[in-house]
Amino acid sequence: METVQSYSKMSGYKINWTKSEAMPISGICNANVLTKFGFKWIPRGIKYLGIKISRDLEEIPMVNFAPLLQNRRNNLDKWGKIQLTLWGKVNIIKMVVSPQLNYVLMMLPLTTPQSIFNQYDIMVKHFLWNGKRPRIKLNKLCASRDKGGLGLPDPRLYQVSYEMAKLAKHWNNNTQLDWVTIEKTLSWPYSPIERLSQCSDITTNPIMRHSREVWAKIHKMHKISQCKQPYSSLWHNSVICIGKSPLYWKKWHMNGLCTIADLFEQGVFMSYNNLVWKYDLKGKEHFWKYLQIRNCVSTKIQYTDGNHILDFLTLPHSQQKASVFYRTTNHVLSNVWTNLKTIWEKDIGTVIGDEDWKNILSNAGKYVREARGQFTQYKIIHRFYLTPLRLNRMGLTNNNACWKCQKDKGTFIHCIWECPIIQPLWQQTLNFLSKWLGTSIPLSPKLCLLGDREQIPNISNREFAVIMVGVSVTARVILKHWKTPKTPELKEWVNIMTYERLLCKLHNKNRACVPVGSPIWEDFWSYVTLSTHVTQ
Repeated sequence: METVQSYSKMSGYKINWTKSEAMPISGICNANVLTKFGFKWIPRGIKYLGIKISRDLEEIPMVNFAPLLQNRRNNLDKWGKIQLTLWGKVNIIKMVVSPQLNYVLMMLPLTTPQSIFNQYDIMVKHFLWNGKRPRIKLNKLCASRDKGGLGLPDPRLYQVSYEMAKLAKHWNNNTQLDWVTIEKTLSWPYSPIERLSQCSDITTNPIMRHSREVWAKIHKMHKISQCKQPYSSLWHNSVICIGKSPLYWKKWHMNGLCTIADLFEQGVFMSYNNLVWKYDLKGKEHFWKYLQIRNCVSTKIQYTDGNHILDFLTLPHSQQKASVFYRTTNHVLSNVWTNLKTIWEKDIGTVIGDEDWKNILSNAGKYVREARGQFTQYKIIHRFYLTPLRLNRMGLTNNNACWKCQKDKGTFIHCIWECPIIQPLWQQTLNFLSKWLGTSIPLSPKLCLLGDREQIPNISNREFAVIMVGVSVTARVILKHWKTPKTPELKEWVNIMTYERLLCKLHNKNRACVPVGSPIWEDFWSYVTLSTHVTQ
C-alpha cells in the first residue's frame, strides 16, 4: 500500500479506495488485517470484466453460468412467442445467446462441467422446436452450410477453439505474454506442450489441467491419440512404457530429447550412431536404452498425414485465432449428412458427385427471397416432411399409401415428385418456363428438388435464378396441400411467383436476386400476363 501511495504522489494519479473491492483468498485471514485498508472487502467473490471470481475455483464456472443460462432462458421464452422459422430461431441463437455464453467460455480457463452444456442443449432444443421432439439433431444443425447444417453455434467446440488459440502461443514460444511465462515456469523442466501428453497425475495446476483435458478432447474428436503424435512427450507418456512404467531418462532429456519427433529424421527412426552424435550421449549404457525405446516407439507410433491440429499450430501467428480453428474443425468434423446423399441417389436413380452435392447444400434457398421459402427448399433437401410411410412406421397411422393417389406407397420421393396427381403441375410449370426461355428444361428431380445446375449448363446466371425460383415455388404449392387429396393448380403457382417478383424488386441489392431493371424478370412477367395458358 505504501508503494501505491508513493506512486500516486509522483504520478498525480489517485485510487478511489471506497469503490475498490478485494476478496480474501486465505481462509485464515484475520479480521483485523481487513480493517487496515480502506477498500471494500467482498467475502463471497468479486466481479472483474463481467466474470464473477470466487475463492473456490470449483465454484467459478457454476457461479457464472447458472445466472447466465437462466437469463437467456427467460429471453428465449419471450422470443418463442413469435412465429419464427427454424432458420430465424437459429439466427436468434447466433446473435442473442451464443455471444454471451462464448465470452464466459473464453474468459474462464477452467473445465466447464458437462451439466452446463446439457442445460444449454435442453434450452436451445426447447426453443428451436417449441418444446416438441426435435426433428433434426443439434450436431447436424451445428454443421456448416456447405455440409448441410445451419451453422448453429457449438459451445463445446468454441471452448476447445479458445483454448487451442491460447496453446498456439506456447507452440510459437511467445514470451511477451506474462501468462505464457508463468505456465512455462510451472511446466519446467518440460515445455507446456509436452506436459499436455504426459500422465494426468503429473499436472496439478487447475488451469494447465484444463488445457490437458481440452488437448485430449480435440485429439479424440479427430480420432487420434494425443500420446502418439510427433509433438508428444517422450517422458511420462502412458503409451511409451518399458514394462508397464512410463519412461524418464534424465540424461536424454537434458541433452535435448524431449518429443517423439526428436527420435526421427525425415520420418525415419535415427540410427544409434546418429542419435548419440546429435544429442551428445556418452557412455555404453545408452545402447541398451536405444534398443528399448526404438522397439517401443516403432511398434506403437505411426506417422500419419492430415493432422488438422498440427496444421493449425503451424499457421502464421496472425491466423492462429479461435475463429479459424472453429471454422476449419467444424468443416472437417461435419460429416453428419453423408447418408443423405446416398438416399437421394437411390431415389432419383443417378450418382451425385461430391462437388455437386456440396454446391447443392450451399445453394439451398439462395434464389428465393422470402424466408419461409428459403427454409422450404432446405427442408426438401433434408427430407424434413412427414410422409404416410414414415408415419406408419412410427405407429401413428395404419395406412402407408399416398394421401393423394391412394395407390402407391407414400415415400417422400413419391409424394413430392412421382405421384400422378403431382406430376402434371411439375410438367406445366417446366413447360411454362421452357417456352419463356426458348429452350427445353428437363423434367428432372435433380434439378427441381435439389437445384443441380448441371442439368441446364448453357443458360445465364439470371435465367437460372428465375428457373430456381419457379421450381421452388412449385414445391411450395405442393407442400401447401401436402396432406390433402386436393390437386395443386398452376394458378397458385402464378400468384406466388408474383409475390417473389415483388420481393426481388424490393431487395434488388441482394446477390441472389435479379436486379431491378433487368429484362429477365420483365420479359418473364410479360410472358406470364400475356400467356393464354394461365387463367388470370
